[in-house]
Amino acid sequence: MPLITQTTISPCFFTESIKYLWQKESTIEPIREQITETLDTKIGNEEIKATITKNTETGDNWKLWIYVQDIAGNSRIIGSEVFKIDNTAPVAGTLTMKLENDAGNDYENNTWTTDSVYIAVNNGSDEHSGHKSTVYSINGENETTEPQILAESGIYEITVQTTDNVGNISTELYTVKIRKVVGLEIISNPTKMEYNPYDVFDGSGMEIAVVYDNGEKEETTDYKVINPRDLTCKTTEIQIQYNNNPEIKVSLTGIKVNHAEKTSEQILPTCTEKGTTAGKYCEICNLTLEGREEIPALGHTEEKIAEKEATCTENGLTEGTKCSVCKVI
Repeated sequence: MPLITQTTISPCFFTESIKYLWQKESTIEPIREQITETLDTKIGNEEIKATITKNTETGDNWKLWIYVQDIAGNSRIIGSEVFKIDNTAPVAGTLTMKLENDAGNDYENNTWTTDSVYIAVNNGSDEHSGHKSTVYSINGENETTEPQILAESGIYEITVQTTDNVGNISTELYTVKIRKVVGLEIISNPTKMEYNPYDVFDGSGMEIAVVYDNGEKEETTDYKVINPRDLTCKTTEIQIQYNNNPEIKVSLTGIKVNHAEKTSEQILPTCTEKGTTAGKYCEICNLTLEGREEIPALGHTEEKIAEKEATCTENGLTEGTKCSVCKVI
């Protein structure tokens, strides 16, 4: 049980003995024989100042009786006021903790967060002597009752202290841990690194970590892939963005996307013009994948034209030649 202290002053001189009695819940003066506890203090001709203690339960009503006798045999009994003992610590106040502001989601005590944390103290209580004050301090400094927002990275040790009207104290401890994400890092590449044109990026097997401002790293799934659809041969990297801060990104390189192959038609040669064989090219970037080969002109194929005799009314023609393909004479 807690220790209770009561200080008394005796006005007697030449005191021979002092005895005392704690009496519970009674105002009836005891007889001298009931007062048996001897006070261990100096006996002399000066005023006696003594501290008398009592172990007891909170809530009890007590009165202190003191029996004083001087060297001449004169004695008297002195009684104190009846008072109620409160040795029970009050119920400690609590701390409201929210992410970002007073309307945010609850912050779980002693866990890491990348958000700011709003804190506000709530009064404790005491059913005996009554509540006197509830304050909080951060890292042992600057007691206050005002709410505030913790925004900087760090570990905040917060003590909530409640005091009752007789000085009993209770404390409650809280810890807020804040660290900011400053970057992303690719721990391992995805399983699939080669694609056909217009495929959708597949991130299976890819592992991403956030990098904190204290240098620590932690694997995360809190990210998104920018423009993961319709991959083409012009795609040289994949941008990965942290969900909570679009300015924090990392690039996945080494991605290979095949060309969109298209076949060009063959151009047949004529009697006088060259032709080309069929070829292949990328319809996205127009890169020639398989070059065309030149086909020489065919030249004319001669065919004889028979002589035509003249008539009375029409001229005749001598024998000649023409091309059997293009009909050029």
